[in-house]
Amino acid sequence: MGNTEKEYIDEIKKLRKKIEYYESIHSGSLETERSHEYHLGLEKLITNISMNFINLPPEKIDDGLNKALGTLGEFFQVDRCYIFLYNENITTMTNTHEWCANSIEQQKNRLQDTPCLTFPWFTGQMKNLKTVYFDQVAKAPPEAKAVKHEWETQKIKSIICVPMISGKGLVGFVGFDSVQIERQFKDDTRILLRIVGEIFANALAKQHYDEELIHKTEQLNVLLGAAERLNVTLEVETVMRELVASAMELTKAAAGTAGLIKKNKMVFSEYNNAGEIIAVDYEFEKGYGVPGWIIETRKPYITNDTEKDPHVIPEIQKKLGFYNLINIPILNAAGKLLGCFEIHNTSNKRDFNQQDIEVLQGLAGLAAVALENALLVEQQYRTNLALNLSEQRFKAIADYTYDWENWISPSGKLLWVNQGVERITGYSIKECMEMKDFPLPMILEEDKEIARKSIRQAVKGSTGNNVEGRFKRKDGSIVWVATSWQPIYDKNGVYQGHRSSIREITARKKAEMELRKSQQMLKLILDTIPTHVFWKDLDLNYLGSNSHFAKDAGLNSTEEIIGKNDFELSWHKQAELYRADDRKVIETGKARINYEEPQTWKDGTHLWLKTSKVPLRDINGNIIGILGTYEDITERKQAQKEREKLLKTLEVKNEELESIVYVSSHDLRSPLLNIQGYCSELKQSIDSLMAFCEKNEFEEEVKHKLSSLIKEIPPPLQYVKEGALRINMLLDGLLRLSRLGVEAIQIKKIDMNKIIEDILSNMNYQVEDSGVDVEVSQLAECTGDPGQIYQVFTNLLDNAIKYMDKGRKGKITITSKIEEENSIYCVQDNGIGIADSHKEKAFQIFQRLDPTGPTRGEGLGLTIVRRILDRNNGRIWVESTPGRGSCFYVSLPININQ
Repeated sequence: MGNTEKEYIDEIKKLRKKIEYYESIHSGSLETERSHEYHLGLEKLITNISMNFINLPPEKIDDGLNKALGTLGEFFQVDRCYIFLYNENITTMTNTHEWCANSIEQQKNRLQDTPCLTFPWFTGQMKNLKTVYFDQVAKAPPEAKAVKHEWETQKIKSIICVPMISGKGLVGFVGFDSVQIERQFKDDTRILLRIVGEIFANALAKQHYDEELIHKTEQLNVLLGAAERLNVTLEVETVMRELVASAMELTKAAAGTAGLIKKNKMVFSEYNNAGEIIAVDYEFEKGYGVPGWIIETRKPYITNDTEKDPHVIPEIQKKLGFYNLINIPILNAAGKLLGCFEIHNTSNKRDFNQQDIEVLQGLAGLAAVALENALLVEQQYRTNLALNLSEQRFKAIADYTYDWENWISPSGKLLWVNQGVERITGYSIKECMEMKDFPLPMILEEDKEIARKSIRQAVKGSTGNNVEGRFKRKDGSIVWVATSWQPIYDKNGVYQGHRSSIREITARKKAEMELRKSQQMLKLILDTIPTHVFWKDLDLNYLGSNSHFAKDAGLNSTEEIIGKNDFELSWHKQAELYRADDRKVIETGKARINYEEPQTWKDGTHLWLKTSKVPLRDINGNIIGILGTYEDITERKQAQKEREKLLKTLEVKNEELESIVYVSSHDLRSPLLNIQGYCSELKQSIDSLMAFCEKNEFEEEVKHKLSSLIKEIPPPLQYVKEGALRINMLLDGLLRLSRLGVEAIQIKKIDMNKIIEDILSNMNYQVEDSGVDVEVSQLAECTGDPGQIYQVFTNLLDNAIKYMDKGRKGKITITSKIEEENSIYCVQDNGIGIADSHKEKAFQIFQRLDPTGPTRGEGLGLTIVRRILDRNNGRIWVESTPGRGSCFYVSLPININQ
């Protein structure tokens, strides 16, 4: 074969170093891959949650939040996820949304309107916008005693609470509980959870804004409907009845009534209780009851606790059964009191507020016009009714509409403006009428050019819709508005100027900016993570990607990818292959994870990718496209090929070496047996010669010389005999080592407690004879070949006993622990220890733990141990201090498929 044993061994060592290098590359790639897969899953989750809230209607926001909590809970494998919202003054907090894993008790119903003072430390952390995180609740600081007690009541072991922040500041927090086990969250995960909190806060802000807008629209429609009905009604009784019904509809109140001033008294004749008209007969003089207070002050009155209110008549309150009320005076254009109307709630619905008063005052203005008209009809003033009706109707609607209304002349001069301007800008009607170039002085400098262009278009008779811009209020603050306008013509078609309607959209714009900020953060994260991300629609056209993907596609920015397909990109040769995978994911609704595929660019570059594709779903679970990621594994594939090539070469070299060892062992066995046999015979001959010399008489000089020669022969002879035994022992070890490579192994679950028990039973004599104490802790399970693992720990225990320090009582301890997916065993002794220079040599062939010591051995025990562990997917290493002892660590997989 041409190679000596030493040359083969040196070559195998070089090959092993190369394999360890490529295995380290492979191992690092796998670790990076696992990290990438985790971050990919997290980024996909955040992307889906953010995208799902973009066009979600307000009535579905709560369902969307609950679904998002469930998705987050399952992804992070926690037991409970929830949202708490603070009231406006951060004095109470309420659990509004909650998701719980199976068998986990819900807490939402009992955590409603909880006073924040109950948990002062926790509230302080939230107000300072700090994340509250304990992987062990039991280690919460003393100042958190109150909230810690609550957590322990809920049996929470680990918790993380992230502040939710909107444009107005702190609005609540998102919480994650681990009840069954203690959990740890990585720093980047906690950062991403803050983004989730911002997304939820923006979604809730959007919901509030949309609901408020819908509510205002509904109220305006009610007002417009009421105006239409009231202004065609010429009967006082019908006006009063319509007024009460409209007031109840505007505020969702349960009941109401209206009264007229008759002879300085407020007189009520009927009561609307949930649509049922009940006749009543109540009269109130000035100062008597709430209506009497209205006569005296002519101001609106509100109370949300009628049982304790000094102006409410107790007998009437008990009879009608209401707990809160609003009473609004009906004043005509000259400020004359015509009457009042009052609405009630008879069950615990909600408190009335200032907004209710404002909208009801608008209704009162409409009612005043209709009521005056009806009274005029009753007084036979029919002649001027039509003109009065038309003028007052417009003024009432315009003055009390929520938006800011303007009437601009054909030359661009302000003719009329309603009270909405003061609410939005802080400037009075008078100031606006006197303002030069109205409304340009109020418009932010950066937006004036857009405003001038819009004014020029409006003056020419065009129509505009929702043109956005910014106004500077009188107090210096900035508001966003949306302006719409349309031309006004008289009955003859003559242009009379234009009407503009301006509504404030500051809250919406802030929500949009916060959402855009979250999306920018998400884009930054997507562009930062070291993987390629893309998403497509159902037609397999690209909707977006991160920068890594765009660069591979040969594009300068991620925006350029939108609308393109694979046939238009640098990998068009594999376009049909990729699209077939896309269609399969969309049609089946099942993800394809971590499959390898080729990619060839236009310039001839050939890559290997590890790709994953999952269905992209909307908030309702409908598939709207695919989300994909891939990682360039070209270098890893090349390393893998090189590794396989080296492994094949090593396998051939190992087979050759095993053949050499096997043949050499057998060929050397016969000469060794002859040497041992002749040594024994020679020893017998020497003994016989020595006996012969002692029995026979020789000359003293001859006898002395002969005796001296005979005595010199046994020591060398004994050395030869021991050398032969040593060689025989080494040959036995080499044979055992060579057989390890060809023996079949059977990987099974192993009860290490039983293995150690059997080993100690078989070594009982050796243990007792050495006087060593052996302590064994409860050991974790592992997987491997039971017979070979038995041999590993037998060798380790045998070495520990052999190399005990004779100067002290020997002790061996066997323990275990679990790290990741491996069981780590430690065989620790207090023996002579191993010098640093011998730690790695101890596992090499023909090396002994103590080469200069009295303990005998062939130096193959630890070599065989490492070889066995290599075949069982395990490993071994040693930590030792000379003179104090050693600890041999053995790592074995817990699961068979590892």
